[in-house]
Amino acid sequence: MNRILLMLLITNLSFAQTYEKGILVEPIKIDKSIKVEAGSSVEYKPSSSSKFKIDIKGNDTTYNQISDYYVIPYDSEFSPSRIFLYLIDERYYNYAEQIRTKRDLAKNCLKIFPNHFLAEELNAQYCIYSKICMEYPDGVKATYDTEIKIFNDFILKYSASIYIDQFKWQIVQMENYSYEYEGFASAPLSEVRAYEKFLENNSNSKLKDEVKNACAYLYRVVYEIMIDNPENHKIEGFILSNAEEFIQKSVKYYTELLSCSDIQLRESSRVALYNINHKRTTYVGNTDW
Repeated sequence: MNRILLMLLITNLSFAQTYEKGILVEPIKIDKSIKVEAGSSVEYKPSSSSKFKIDIKGNDTTYNQISDYYVIPYDSEFSPSRIFLYLIDERYYNYAEQIRTKRDLAKNCLKIFPNHFLAEELNAQYCIYSKICMEYPDGVKATYDTEIKIFNDFILKYSASIYIDQFKWQIVQMENYSYEYEGFASAPLSEVRAYEKFLENNSNSKLKDEVKNACAYLYRVVYEIMIDNPENHKIEGFILSNAEEFIQKSVKYYTELLSCSDIQLRESSRVALYNINHKRTTYVGNTDW
């Protein structure tokens, strides 16, 4: 009898599950409130009552019956690689909630593995998703000043990174962004002049065609605002002949882009030139074909 009891005890012990260390890849939420962010270090074990469910310990609280895909094992080789692949997976890319999850995942993974060989890539993904989150407010009081600092910190830390060109261009865009033009040409004109300065200072930039396209569009906007709001010219110190000067600059940029290697930029420039020649508008009324 004692032997049978001993065997039962050994059998039960073999099925006992202990908590293992893991990393959360989805946030734990209760009533839409995030209790544990994606990327947090947690402990987990299989649920005793449900298949494909786990119990998770995070932030000094135990959460039961959580789907097992919420956690990946903690491993210094495996975890950063798996998280990186998750971050660059563009499925669900347009969903605000998923973008915020990826931002937090990158941010917190960097805290856990600050010296990992993928740290630069993880940091770049954090920059990218952090900026995109600006388009999807989630209650976090972020400003472009905050994002600019994040990008500048990256540039200082990884001065030879392949992302430097891209991030410098995005900083220029953020620094000169105008929420609304409100019928005045000075705001888009200020933007386009900052973009042209970027071109001047980064003549070998791989993004120069993208920047030229932005300049062409903005000069077109300036022209349309001036034609549509002649009463504002005098306030801003412009004369009507300036409008023609600005549309010609737009045409010049679009014409240059007809020979660029990017097929989308090339053909959108061809369409823009056709619309300009036929007096269509892209900003005021947007009558473009």
